[in-house]
Parts: sequence; structure tokens; C-alpha cells
Amino acid sequence: MSGSALAPWAQGDFVLKTSSMLAEEIGCSNSSNVKECLKGKTVEEIKKAAAKVSKNVVKTEGVNIADFHPRVDGEFLHGLTVEEAFKRAPKIEHFMGICSQENIPTENHEVFRSYLKISVVNIPFEEGVAQFGVEDLYRDE
Repeated sequence: MSGSALAPWAQGDFVLKTSSMLAEEIGCSNSSNVKECLKGKTVEEIKKAAAKVSKNVVKTEGVNIADFHPRVDGEFLHGLTVEEAFKRAPKIEHFMGICSQENIPTENHEVFRSYLKISVVNIPFEEGVAQFGVEDLYRDE
């Protein structure tokens, strides 16, 4: 999933309900460790259960636009707020990127078009920002 832990839809607890529904649908709700139970399921089993629980990829009501989304809860990110998680996170090198077509799914969705004031697709890169393509991901040996 693309996005930021700072996004409004990543801050809510709505995902707890849909996650519980998924655990029940896939047969992990009575397990003492739901995470371990889910690890024992195949991708196909999880996709099939998720399709039954979540009928829409994008919901139309409120800021919680997806049934499944990240949630800052102190378990994966070590903090109960984004700021706290940043302070506790190990300092590591990382690779991050965006593409000019990043927002196409939401921009083309009728619900979002009524709220967007400007197009966010094909925004030119700022001067001085490095740009790379697929060919740059492979080293010449």
C-alpha cells in the first residue's frame, strides 16, 4: 500500500473491525495468536477471505477510504504516535521513490474528483531532484 502514516486514514481504528472480520472469515479468530495463525495461511486463502469481508477497494464515506490500511499501534512501529515512532526508529539507509502517475486510482475515482481542486498527476519534478528509471536499478557487472 502506498501512502503515509501521517495520512488521516492511517490514524483511525476502523481497520480493527475489518481485521477482526477477516480473522473470523479465515478461521483465525479463536486462535490465541491471530498473527501466527495468519502466517500459516496461503496468499490465496487470505485474498479469498478479504474479498468476502471487503466488497470495495475504495469506500465513499469519510476519510477512511480503505477497509485495510496501516495503523500506528506501537507493535510494528515502536511508538504510539508517528513522532514517537520516528524517534525510536533505527537509522538506516533507504530508497524511496514516487512516480508521475502516483495518484491515478484516486484522481480517476468519481468521489475524489469532486474534492480535488487541481490535478496531481504529471506534476513536474523539482529542479535538483534525482530521477531514475528501471534501467538505473541494475548494476553493470
